[in-house]
Amino acid sequence: MARQGRNESPQEFADRCRTLAQRITCQSDDPVAQRVHRENAERMLLASYLAGLIGVPGTQVRYASPVSIEEAIRIAVSVQEAERQEKFNKFLCATTTAERVATAVRDTRSVHVRPAKQRVDARRFQGVPTRQRPRALGTRRPSLPYAVTNAKG
Repeated sequence: MARQGRNESPQEFADRCRTLAQRITCQSDDPVAQRVHRENAERMLLASYLAGLIGVPGTQVRYASPVSIEEAIRIAVSVQEAERQEKFNKFLCATTTAERVATAVRDTRSVHVRPAKQRVDARRFQGVPTRQRPRALGTRRPSLPYAVTNAKG
């Protein structure tokens, strides 16, 4: 029983299974016996390939019930390529989102900064002569904090 390696493609795994199947095939001078041994080895090759495939490609190939090793390899490679394309598309979507964020950051660099209005607490000015108080509550402009706006005025 062979198992597909983590970084092994379905095609590489099939090649390894073929090599293992060739090792166990009996050699005979009788053509009928040779054909029987070859058919038996093909069945065992397909069974071990189906049992050893891992992940979504393995599941999909087992669902498809292929009758030959070539058909099983074709299905497994197709499913693997579809998964790879899906991951690539997700990467592109994430990249597009990152580009949108980068554009938003570039747009915020051109904004104008003006001091924020701060309300004056009337309790702070109790007992302070009128001429030393701010003219009206809410009109005092301290140097900090700043409010960021996108308006140019």
